[in-house]
Amino acid sequence: MAGLNRTYIQKTKAEIEELLRTSWDLVSKRNSEIENYSKKALKLADSIDSNNYRGLAIIESALFECLVKNNYYQSIKLCTEGFDLMKGEFKKRYAPYFHLNLGRNYHFLGDNVLTQKHYLETIKLLEHRPDKNYYEKRWLSHTYYNIFILFNFSGAEFAQSEYLEKALKAYQEIEDLGGIANCYNSYAVYYFKKNDLQPALEYLLKARDLALKENSVSFLSIYCSNIGLVYTKLGNIELADSYFEMAQAYDREIKSTYHSAHTHNQMGEAQAIQKNYQKAIDHFKVAEKYFESVGVKKSLSTLYDNVSLAYLGLGDFENAYAYQKKYSESLKDLFNDEKTFAIARARNEYELEIKEQEAQILRSKNEQIAKYANQLEFSNNELRQFAHVASHDLREPLRMVSSYVQLLERSLKNKLTDDEKDFMRFIVTGTHTMQNLISDLLTLSGISFVRSAGPVDLNNVMKTVVSTLKTQIEEKQVIINYSLLPTVKGDETHMMQLFQNLISNGIKYNKSEPPVVDISFNLTGKKYHFAVSDNGIGIPDEFVEKIFLIFQRLHSRDEYSGTGIGLAICKKIIDQAGGKIWVEPNKGGGCVFKFTLPVSQN
Repeated sequence: MAGLNRTYIQKTKAEIEELLRTSWDLVSKRNSEIENYSKKALKLADSIDSNNYRGLAIIESALFECLVKNNYYQSIKLCTEGFDLMKGEFKKRYAPYFHLNLGRNYHFLGDNVLTQKHYLETIKLLEHRPDKNYYEKRWLSHTYYNIFILFNFSGAEFAQSEYLEKALKAYQEIEDLGGIANCYNSYAVYYFKKNDLQPALEYLLKARDLALKENSVSFLSIYCSNIGLVYTKLGNIELADSYFEMAQAYDREIKSTYHSAHTHNQMGEAQAIQKNYQKAIDHFKVAEKYFESVGVKKSLSTLYDNVSLAYLGLGDFENAYAYQKKYSESLKDLFNDEKTFAIARARNEYELEIKEQEAQILRSKNEQIAKYANQLEFSNNELRQFAHVASHDLREPLRMVSSYVQLLERSLKNKLTDDEKDFMRFIVTGTHTMQNLISDLLTLSGISFVRSAGPVDLNNVMKTVVSTLKTQIEEKQVIINYSLLPTVKGDETHMMQLFQNLISNGIKYNKSEPPVVDISFNLTGKKYHFAVSDNGIGIPDEFVEKIFLIFQRLHSRDEYSGTGIGLAICKKIIDQAGGKIWVEPNKGGGCVFKFTLPVSQN
């Protein structure tokens, strides 16, 4: 590549990757165009003499051999050849794709041991890979689904449903409609085996609709033949036949031997259900020929059992016995002790390796958490020092300005004009406002400090709050209603700030005679739901989302005093306690502040 322009090489690599991404998008459709894209990619890789991209293009041609031509041995050969060409980080990056494709081929061939080995290797390589791209997520989704099919068929004592649930969740995350449809088809098979036909049909119809959106013809062949079988069991033969005809039309379009075999197998089962045993055998024989031509052992095994039962229905015991013998031999081949042990051993080794990976990740995370905890403690100490300094150094200049302005006003009492006296009052009022703002800001920032939450008796909190607000309560003859309150998990100082702010707001923004503040609660699950309601002036709808923001005032300071920080303090207290706070209009006028707090475990 020494004689090639660097820009040309990079551009060509980008073109190859785009061709392959387009090909990967065609997987669910079993599209013959995969071959064209892989050939174009291989030609471009040759033009820049890149073994890495040459290998990847060859693996893509292997995918065509597997999914479209059903030539599994040739596909395995190409996969291995392509992977051997790759080197270094490039090889590591595409190793999961290689193992997924090998797993697919061995799966179709019925080699459960090698199938599981390559699927589990794919999961191991991808599951903990950080920042997975769309296609890596898609490969992982396919693997989850395929390994569910493997375990479900083999009957091994593994958590099959775990992999189906993982697959569905992964497909939904990347919005892969074809994958979601496959999962629906598998749920349908589950219900069909239980003879629960209605949910089976519903899942299959949902799968078909998704496949239609994606124009996934190969999946439509499978779904339509399965729907035909369900309608046969439901007794609707006319609809069943129409779906079988659709399946055969899709088979002719994709020219897939495997899919044609699957359709004939389902049609054979449908005829057997209707006790048309000779017609059933005719379909089974076609399916047998197709399955044998592509070497699909697992499907042949099931088919042998179906043919045996059909011959039994005809009273042809000789042929029934012959096919039952074939069925028994196929089971021995698929599930002999050695293979079953190999599957279990591979599964155990995989789980141990995954647990070790998870333990390593956990150790790394614990180290990070410890580091962050130290940083947080250092930050908290700095904040406490700042708060201490701020409480003195920021307030002291303001106090001095206020004091000396008042002294100046007294000493110049007879020499000041009315305007100058007003100016003096503005300065004093401004400094007092600034002092209050600093005080509230320090309170707000203080809530950020890490405190140990413990049991807080809200009855004691209310006694302190009522005592603190005694002057306001007596001046306006306020009625505060509350019954026995619970003990919650939190910080006692914070709880006092919370209830004091909410009650004082209910008193301040209230023109009723007398002002009334009601406090109530109920227990739901592990949280208390509180309501602090008043009969005050209320809050307009357009402001209900803003009132918890810092410095949000709905009225001028001349009309109502305050800094606009009180409700922000309340929200921060509730957030830190793990609850929620919001406001609603009170039916009788005024508003209701609602919030949740965790129940104390003590």
